[in-house]
Amino acid sequence: MDKQIYLCLAQMSKAGLEQKYVKEAFDTNWVVPLGPNVNAFEEDLKQFTGGTHEVVALSAGTAAVHLALILVPQVQTLSSQTGRETSLISSISALPEIRKVW
Repeated sequence: MDKQIYLCLAQMSKAGLEQKYVKEAFDTNWVVPLGPNVNAFEEDLKQFTGGTHEVVALSAGTAAVHLALILVPQVQTLSSQTGRETSLISSISALPEIRKVW
């Protein structure tokens, strides 16, 4: 794929459109939870990536990991990790597979 997407919190557009969209979100009372800008972002990203898969914007990386874990039946994790990973994996009914790394 020759297309590139740059997602960086510190990278603002050269046109300075961010303030416009933040103001629009407040003016239209679509600050929480979602709104037309998020829906448009999801649709634009779907089309940008070929339009064959759905796109879901989430509130945080933790939410993304949780969603990904729901979609897989088995997850590999390292034996050197604490029990938190195994507990999280088990909490969403996936089967943790512990791997030893020497």
